[in-house]
Amino acid sequence: RKPDVFAAMAPSMGVMGIVTEVAIRFVPLEHLEARIEEMTFAGMIPQFVDTMERNKYARMVVYPSIDKVTIWTANPVEEG
Repeated sequence: RKPDVFAAMAPSMGVMGIVTEVAIRFVPLEHLEARIEEMTFAGMIPQFVDTMERNKYARMVVYPSIDKVTIWTANPVEEG
């Protein structure tokens, strides 16, 4: 009755399916030392590249409405 509506829906029909096989690659366990700090957005800008280069893992979450950034970093350490 509404071929234009059906045509718009057709491209998304191909993404449906059933998973029949999964391959999982395991990596060696790493013990990490994690740190979190908070600062203003303006304070984060000058140290962004350095933070990303110095740490194996880094995540920054920006909260523009309150001008804050949380920076989570983690690096491997010896077990114990």
